[in-house]
Amino acid sequence: CRHLMLLTRNAAALHLLFRNSSLLNPSETEVLFGSNFPEDLNELHLVKQVNRIKLAMAHGRTVVLVNHDNVYEALYDLLNQRYLIKRDANGVAQRLLRLAIGSRSQLCVVHEAFKLVVVVEAAHAWARLDLPLLNRFEKQVMTAKEVLSRAQTAEATALADFVAHVRSECEVDDLTKLFAGFHEAMLASLVLCHWARDETEEQETVEEEAEAGAEMREAASNGISDTIVAGDAMGDAHAIAARTQQPPSSSAAVASASPSPSSSSPSP
Repeated sequence: CRHLMLLTRNAAALHLLFRNSSLLNPSETEVLFGSNFPEDLNELHLVKQVNRIKLAMAHGRTVVLVNHDNVYEALYDLLNQRYLIKRDANGVAQRLLRLAIGSRSQLCVVHEAFKLVVVVEAAHAWARLDLPLLNRFEKQVMTAKEVLSRAQTAEATALADFVAHVRSECEVDDLTKLFAGFHEAMLASLVLCHWARDETEEQETVEEEAEAGAEMREAASNGISDTIVAGDAMGDAHAIAARTQQPPSSSAAVASASPSPSSSSPSP
């Protein structure tokens, strides 16, 4: 089968790969990061990176490449799975393939357990990577939303309803103007951060689930921009949410049309 390319956003896939120990074992994984710093683009640095891949191949470790565009050319035969089969004196088959840097190349041993995972920003992959390169991978989208369990998805849906409620009360169309740093995967990430138990653990009580929901709504509310919501009123809304376990009504918290300079400072 082809090697795996994970299309993600804000490098979320890297954290998610190690969050669940059943996906990748940190002790058996080599993570290599690409960059555009001049010293990271010279040939010496590339040779060091390829040597680390070579050792991982020989020992059956998993290599994770994160936004590492400048190393793909050296892995041409690896990505094409162009293996050579060689038998030793005992008749044991050994897989080899060629790693190349410029005009120099070397045949390297490839352990049966070796895996290559490429993590790349989805927008970058479609805009900057060549189609033949993309076609050499099995491609999967991996963001926080894709790894939610059924119960976690329900929590994320409840948070989305809360966000819609606040947006309606504040009469704001663009959520980035209301919730600082809001993006598509924010709510799913918030659920994962606040999920206090593994799937194998005993079901939470109704009270514990309600408390967790209130904490997540509180965390989401902490990102509300004070240019939209007055600081003191937002504090009242937080208190209401904590008492009632319901999304806080922003009707009492909407700032005046011309907020005072003090309201632009972060809420305590």
